[in-house]
Amino acid sequence: MRYLLIMTRAPRSLVLFLLLMVASPSGVFASPGDLAAFLSRAERMATLSGPVKAKIAISRSDGSESQAVLVIDPSEGGRQFLHVKPSGWKSLAPLAWGKASVVKNGSGKPVKMDVDTVVPGTDLRLMEFFAFWAKDYTMTFISDESRLEKTVSLYAADEQPYSLYVISFDKAKLVPLTIKYYRENFTNLVRLRTNSDYKMVGSRPLPGKVVIQDYSENSTTTLNLVWETLSEVPEGLTDVDSFHAVSAD
Repeated sequence: MRYLLIMTRAPRSLVLFLLLMVASPSGVFASPGDLAAFLSRAERMATLSGPVKAKIAISRSDGSESQAVLVIDPSEGGRQFLHVKPSGWKSLAPLAWGKASVVKNGSGKPVKMDVDTVVPGTDLRLMEFFAFWAKDYTMTFISDESRLEKTVSLYAADEQPYSLYVISFDKAKLVPLTIKYYRENFTNLVRLRTNSDYKMVGSRPLPGKVVIQDYSENSTTTLNLVWETLSEVPEGLTDVDSFHAVSAD
């Protein structure tokens, strides 16, 4: 009884950490410094050094298709612009956890939306395009490792909508290959993302194909991305007062 009382008063991340270690005795603890350094390098690899643009073809398991244009500007804290066609849905979001400004049909006053909210008709979330796992890496351990891959369990900050991320990284390229998202506890897997076809875009590797399986919606979405570097970002594109009227094409 005393043990259970202590567990209920502990932070969510600690409770999950202890429960997962009981259920998964094969978990491997590396030197905390070594693992934190690895994740910090992966975080830097996912952080762009200059602006980029992607044309995205989106196909869903219900047979629907759409296109989108994404522009990421990492300067001054970072902003990402997404325009989904043919709906005209546009958003301007931070490259971090927070609120996005959103307009529909390219007009009207922007409204606020969490970066974890699904972009209508796409299964995309605006958290897809930054190193969302960045955190204090104290409660982190290696759950599997091979010659080519390292799988790491990371406990999300309490204010984030997820509880646990299990990410398999390419050890040489330092890029995430698969990402499992858990809510509330380590048995509630709600999403699985697979990244492939990485290509160098400027100084960073970016995926050419992303497959998202959303178990809560029973859907699968495939994204094919064609990336390019930008010498400059279109004027007004990263301004909350004007992004809805600017074209990224």
